[in-house]
Parts: sequence; structure tokens; C-alpha cells
Amino acid sequence: MFGISFPEFAIIGLLALIVFGPDKLPDVARSAGKGIRTARAYIAQAMDSLDDEAKSVTNFASELQGLTPRAIVSQVLGPVESTETTPVSMPRTHVRAIFDPDAT
Repeated sequence: MFGISFPEFAIIGLLALIVFGPDKLPDVARSAGKGIRTARAYIAQAMDSLDDEAKSVTNFASELQGLTPRAIVSQVLGPVESTETTPVSMPRTHVRAIFDPDAT
């Protein structure tokens, strides 16, 4: 539990018994347990709200991915038939690179 072995836990318990005494130790342990439960409830609530925010951001991002020019046009005009075009290939001998020595 929390990386504490039994001997270390026994020493902590013995020190708590010496510091608080046998009369107040149950009350201190009870209030510590209540504080831990309250902290866990706050942490769980914060995690739930973070999860909700993360889901809304994810939903917004997926909506943004759908906003392509083709999707917008198909929403306005209706489905557009796609015509598959093959890329034009040119032999490398006809490609001439434009090089400006002053620009470098």
C-alpha cells in the first residue's frame, strides 16, 4: 500500500499512538479516513468533468475533419460523382528546374 511495507507501517502507527495518545487516535484515524474519502470524491468528480471535456473536444475535432471542400459542396449541392483521374506523367527529360542564383 503506497510503497509502505509492514515494518514501516508499524513504525508510523506507533509514532501516531505516541503523538496522539490512545484516546484521540481513533478520532484522528476517523477524521483522516473522512478526509481521504472527501478528497477521492473531489478527484473522481474532476476526472469525470475532464473526461466530458475531452469527449467534447474529440467530437469537435471529428466534426472539423469532415469539413473538407468536397464535403461542403456535397452538403450544399448534393452528392457529387467523383471522376477518377489518372495523374499525368511526363518524362524527366522535359522537366526543367528553374534556378535563381540570386535567391539563395
